[in-house]
This record gives sequence, structure tokens and C-alpha cells, in this order.
Amino acid sequence: MTLYPESSIWPEPAVAFDVILARVARHVQAYGLDAESVVQSMRRLGSATVLAYNAALYEFEGPGGLVQLRPGKHSPALDALLQSWQQESWCFITACNPFSQMLDAAQNEKRQSALRALLALDYRHLFDGAGRSASNDWREASVLVAGMDFSHAVALGRVLRQHAVLVGRHSGPAELLFIGS
Repeated sequence: MTLYPESSIWPEPAVAFDVILARVARHVQAYGLDAESVVQSMRRLGSATVLAYNAALYEFEGPGGLVQLRPGKHSPALDALLQSWQQESWCFITACNPFSQMLDAAQNEKRQSALRALLALDYRHLFDGAGRSASNDWREASVLVAGMDFSHAVALGRVLRQHAVLVGRHSGPAELLFIGS
């Protein structure tokens, strides 16, 4: 898996991990969340897992076509959608493969369908998508949820037994919120 974006500048994984820790802490603090607990979760997961999550592409099919999200990067395409929906925040979340333990396709589909149905009760703007490796050797169904606040995203991620959720605000970068177990 090609590490993105820090590894293209610093090929040493330990340096890339430290840069990602600092970036995530800065963004999480700006979101008004407890940066220390997120950093502790990242350290517990380890650099290989954090680097893999950071390297992944997160994408969904929006009304105007494919939208790609990357941790630490801003998405003008998503901003335009958020503005048209009059939403400030968003979350990209999955119910698949809890704590990175591979489930079979039927189990993942059942979990993801239940998540989608649950989200549809409270949110109008939902778009099916996927998190995937840059080489496309790993792909996991996900859903973009416009209007979900970060504390709800973290709570739902915990219930779904996920290591992280991808979140963001209008005009800001996408960021991974790593969740303590």
C-alpha cells in the first residue's frame, strides 16, 4: 500500500507516524475534541495500522459524481454539497469488519444494511461509498453522512467497534478520529 501523503516526503514510517499524530491532534483540538485520547488510541493501534488508514482513499458517489476524500486534505467537491444541503459537518463510517477483524461478505452486508437503515431515521443526506487502499486490494463499504456531529460519529464508531471514523467540516480537511476501545 502506498502511504499518503506523508510517506512521499518522509519515507521513514516512524517519521510519517509522528507527523500524522501531530496533524490529527491539531485538527481534533480545532474540532473541540480531546486530542490526547485520540493520540493515545493511535499509539495503541500502532504505526502500521495508522499509516494504512491514513493512506486509504475514502470515496462516495455524490449527486454530481465520484467524490474522493483523503485524511488531512480538503475536498472542495464535498464543500459544495454541504453548502447546498446547508450542513456544516459530515462523517464517513462503516459497520464492516469490526476492529479490523475480517467478516465474510454476507455478515458485512448485513451490518452495513442495518447501519444504513439506522442512519436513514435521522439523516437526509446519505451516500453509499467505500474506503479502499490506493492499490485497490482492500475495499470496505461505508456511508457518507452529512450533518453528523463529531461526538455522535465517535459514539457510533464505538458501538460499531471501529478503530476510526473519517470526519470533517465545511471548508476544513477530512480527518481520522481514532477511537479508544
